[in-house]
Amino acid sequence: MSKNWPEILKGVAQSTGGLAKDAPDAMRAFGGLAAAATKDGALDKKTKELMCAAISICLRCDGCIAYHTNAAIKAGASR
Repeated sequence: MSKNWPEILKGVAQSTGGLAKDAPDAMRAFGGLAAAATKDGALDKKTKELMCAAISICLRCDGCIAYHTNAAIKAGASR
């Protein structure tokens, strides 16, 4: 059975949007942590996002897979 990844990503965006509305301080802190963890350093953002995608696959977290794959593409990952 194939999955509709764009729909899964849309669901993640809706969920995080709801969390940002209900718990803005916590989501702002989480966003800051995520930004700090994925900024260029010893590894570039693209590599870090690809690693996050791999971990998401191992964990079988569909929302995580969709989010981190999309982030990796935005960071320059390609085929």
